[in-house]
Amino acid sequence: MSTAEVFVPTAAARDAVKERENDILSALGIQWSGKQHIRCPYPDHTDDHPSWRWDRGKRRAYCTCTRSHSIFDVICKMKGISLDAAKVEAAEMIGRTDLIRRPRRKRNGREGAQSPSNNTATPQHSVGCTLAAYAEAKHLHLDTLKSFGISEMHYLSCPAVRIPYYSADGGEAAVRFRIALDGNDKFRWRKGDEARLYGLNRIAAARKGGKIALVEGESDCHALWQAGFPAIGLPGANNWNEERDAKYFDGITLFSDGWLSQRYATA
Repeated sequence: MSTAEVFVPTAAARDAVKERENDILSALGIQWSGKQHIRCPYPDHTDDHPSWRWDRGKRRAYCTCTRSHSIFDVICKMKGISLDAAKVEAAEMIGRTDLIRRPRRKRNGREGAQSPSNNTATPQHSVGCTLAAYAEAKHLHLDTLKSFGISEMHYLSCPAVRIPYYSADGGEAAVRFRIALDGNDKFRWRKGDEARLYGLNRIAAARKGGKIALVEGESDCHALWQAGFPAIGLPGANNWNEERDAKYFDGITLFSDGWLSQRYATA
């Protein structure tokens, strides 16, 4: 069922989301701590200087890219959907599917509204990648993935896995979205971000241990991290940058397949 076939009354939606905005932000993959500005999470905003914040008292989002936003506006921006669809999404995020209504069929030229008989109306997406599906496909634990900073959000109205790329000092340097499990078109970079090594926030610990695996892709990193092995990921074999990347592996025994291990292994 698509969101065009169901709706949530505006007044009911507004009442339901009060004091639940943080839950919705988390469901959208927005890591808001409430203490400082973060890089704008909207897909169409390249935010070089963190400028987005949520004001809990005013229940509004603020950023340099736009005027203040209600929580429904935030959903619209994150998912690229209409306000009516955002109200349905909000109800689902906070477990209030009882608020979802389906328009009645026309009878004698008149149209009303009714609740779904089982109160489980859920928008179905023909494409996308949920965190649960990714975890199952890669034989990973959901809680473990979340501990790596991985979350689920919506990218252009479809579910996507949000994969933050941390710098060596632990800051979020880039984000890549996994928008499909299979096929040739599985990834998108956040606007303005570029390919870089994945997992650099673990390089200091690897340096103490003296060795690390260099693998291709985030999922191999996730599997190795889950098993307790140190690893750094390269998002595609052609994304190696000698000047940018080689310095991190000085003095570390490097395990990987192909020419990188032959060139940079110190053992």
